[in-house]
Amino acid sequence: MTRRFEIYRNDDRQHLAIPLGFSWAAAVLDWIWAFWLRLPLLGILFLVLNLVSGAVLYANRAGWKSFLVSQIVQGIAIGFSARRFRELSAERRGYSYLCTVPARSAADAVAKVVQLGGEPLPEWKARHLAGVPDFAPKSVRPLLAVALLTVQAAFRLRLVVTLLGLLVALVFILPSAIKHDGSAQGFTQILITYTLGAITALLGFTTLWIACGTLARDIEEMQLFLIASKPIPRWQIWLGKWVGIMAVNLGMLTISGSVAFGLLQLRTGELSPEQQSKLRNEVLVARAGAREPSVDLTKDIQTLLGERMKDPAAAAMDPAFVRKQVEEMVKARQQVVPPGMLRRWQVPLGADARQRLAGRPLFIRVKFFTTQYDPRATAELVTADGMLAVDFQNWTQQPLLFPLDEGMEVLFHEGGFGLNYARGLMIIAFWLGLLTAVGLACSSFLSFPVASFCSIALLVLGLSGNTLKQVVDQGGIVGVSSESGTVTESTLVNQVSVAVYGSAKRLIDQVSGYSPISNLSTGRSITWLELLRAFVVINVVVGGAISVVGIVVLTRRELAAPTKF
Repeated sequence: MTRRFEIYRNDDRQHLAIPLGFSWAAAVLDWIWAFWLRLPLLGILFLVLNLVSGAVLYANRAGWKSFLVSQIVQGIAIGFSARRFRELSAERRGYSYLCTVPARSAADAVAKVVQLGGEPLPEWKARHLAGVPDFAPKSVRPLLAVALLTVQAAFRLRLVVTLLGLLVALVFILPSAIKHDGSAQGFTQILITYTLGAITALLGFTTLWIACGTLARDIEEMQLFLIASKPIPRWQIWLGKWVGIMAVNLGMLTISGSVAFGLLQLRTGELSPEQQSKLRNEVLVARAGAREPSVDLTKDIQTLLGERMKDPAAAAMDPAFVRKQVEEMVKARQQVVPPGMLRRWQVPLGADARQRLAGRPLFIRVKFFTTQYDPRATAELVTADGMLAVDFQNWTQQPLLFPLDEGMEVLFHEGGFGLNYARGLMIIAFWLGLLTAVGLACSSFLSFPVASFCSIALLVLGLSGNTLKQVVDQGGIVGVSSESGTVTESTLVNQVSVAVYGSAKRLIDQVSGYSPISNLSTGRSITWLELLRAFVVINVVVGGAISVVGIVVLTRRELAAPTKF
């Protein structure tokens, strides 16, 4: 069977053949294979991944399936990346690329080149991009070629290995550095929050740096001129850069997220069975929430408002103020539990709740008080039609207020933590895709330093939701009263600032509403529907609009403008 081999040659005219395609030796031997290639850092990384997977298997006696899946995924990733790792090893030993030769074996490929006196045939000199399959449509092969060139550039700059080392070190160092309340729940929640937050921050800033640098520097160093002169549309160049950067991001996120998950399982495996059970019921779980259906209070508000407006004193007041008072009075009937009175919540959990939640604990979460775990609160309390009745009687001397939107919520088991964790990592990947689009869009028309500054400025703006909300609430930015906290007059500047800041806030609220870290640390379920919505909002709507701007600018930009002397 004929294969393709990349031929490398050093200064002593010694030749080395590297096969293209999947490497079974790398997939099976991983860290041994890396040490054999004289790549110690890579070998140590693969060895650490194997040790973490083995520790998870040891800590969880029934976790052999997860161990097997992790080993298969790791082997596939290493096997497909073997050619690039071997190329890196060859370059470190002084070899440089010569040609790509079709042959039956590595010895046959070297022999063909030697027979020609070391000068390859013209059709061999073009470098074959491994990873672009022959069955891929011809229309997308240029895009995949640009993506692979981007990935290779990241490897060539040692970015991938360096970033992997930082991420793995971060995951190992944080658990020993963070402070918690001493409980297993507190440590686990902080571990998830800080570890995933640090991984997201490091990958986010690295993504912006790569996205701004890969396109802006290609334009400044005139490398893009050669690519643009080929029969490849510029939109494919732009999307190829995006795909290449995201391939690196997904690899880094998968490895660092897997190591963090393995350490989490290892640490929880050291706890007592009672503590493990509590963790898997409260934190390491995917729990859905259900509330009592909201009541439409419009009719009651209109009725009471009509009665109040019949009073001459109320009619002389500001109608908006009177309506606000009426709304609060109607809400109070639903929210406030007077002393000695009983309040019942009817929470629908689904028609099959009794069978689906059999043997699973139910938790009640209230805004001002969180109950202790009660083993009597199980699915047996749910009626046949899936309704859970929660009664509360106020024995205090003061009325208690339960907000309608978040006063009472029932949390129940919906799925396992592993799949929920994977969905959380996917949402983080969506965020990285958006940051990649922002960096590439800025570098489409700006130099590298300016593009980096603009990208970081947009990122800071996205994190300034409270500031935007304050401007909208106070009605502007000029002439704000220190007593009332609002503007004294509606000027043109205030009107424009409210319109601009309000639009930015609505957009940021739509995007920032999908934060998986808080859900994972509190055991909240991330459903497939929420995952789909996050992809549509973050990548299709917002990321798509930014990508269109970047592609249009790059397409219309004149790359090789004549210089006047």
